[in-house]
Amino acid sequence: APESAPLLLYPAAFSPPGECDPRSFAAAMTAGLLPVDEPSRPWRDVSGQFSMFLSVGAALKRLERRGVALSRFVVNLGAADGACGWGSLFDPANCLLKDKAYNATTVLFEGAKEVFPLLWERFGSSTNIHLRLGFTSPRLAARDVSVLMPKFGDIDLLKVDVDNCDACFVDALLQSGARPKLIHVEITDFIPPDLAATMVFNRRLKGNRTCGELGECMCGSVGEFLRVAPGYWLLHIEYVNALLVREDLYQHLAGAAEMSDDDKWRLGWLCHPLRTLSDWSHSTIFRRLGKDVTMLADRRVPVGERRRFAEALFEAKSVRREYIVRARTPASGAIASQR
Repeated sequence: APESAPLLLYPAAFSPPGECDPRSFAAAMTAGLLPVDEPSRPWRDVSGQFSMFLSVGAALKRLERRGVALSRFVVNLGAADGACGWGSLFDPANCLLKDKAYNATTVLFEGAKEVFPLLWERFGSSTNIHLRLGFTSPRLAARDVSVLMPKFGDIDLLKVDVDNCDACFVDALLQSGARPKLIHVEITDFIPPDLAATMVFNRRLKGNRTCGELGECMCGSVGEFLRVAPGYWLLHIEYVNALLVREDLYQHLAGAAEMSDDDKWRLGWLCHPLRTLSDWSHSTIFRRLGKDVTMLADRRVPVGERRRFAEALFEAKSVRREYIVRARTPASGAIASQR
């Protein structure tokens, strides 16, 4: 993605008025989405497209250059087969394991039995990769990590993708004393940051990674992750993934452009071309059901009304899991209203 390439966004005509007009992001693009002294290093994010943002690896290297000591300790909740992957299979924590110079110590969790042999083949003889295979809960995961994590909870990266109240895992680890520098999570992408949506952790999903097209498994919206991690700020959204950074480190990684969490969500997901091009996009799935998720992005609609619409969307998807949608105050993370 050369620096001279035009900004590729979803057509402005098919979104709430002005939301995806490139002029809406002109100031941010002029100032820059990377720190002013950070060279552009093209890499492909979970969408398979070249990213405008810092990768996890580049962020950690930048922190080290800025004098932040790295623990080289990584927690990966939902490691699949342990591969770095690309496109929808991209896993930044697994990618760090391939970096011999980084030399990570890792606690690696995976619940899908079909990939256990691959994980044992890849990591079974390693002394610094600790496998935790089988179904786990937020409390048990926090216990396993606390036994191994460095002093003062100094974790470089916490990555979570378990499709079962992922925000519950982030909450449990932070409550146990973990203080990761970076938190990389898959998000329930169609919910804007001023709403916090999550499912209740479901023990009946043991070993089941198949949620179906209607998405009965739910990670949690970016607003929910910000709610349970009040000491963290949103760095950016990479289509369906979000990267949070500990607030004392944010200044080292933030781009020159000043953007609200809402603008970061719009640039990273709402205005991403794959929002309507991918068959697996929530936007596409809801369109087949006759629903338009872009109403949630319409700033002219009061937050309470948008919260009720979000609840109606989950009902339209026939979600049988128990879920919660809250409205939040982005500046403070406070809950403004609740079901």
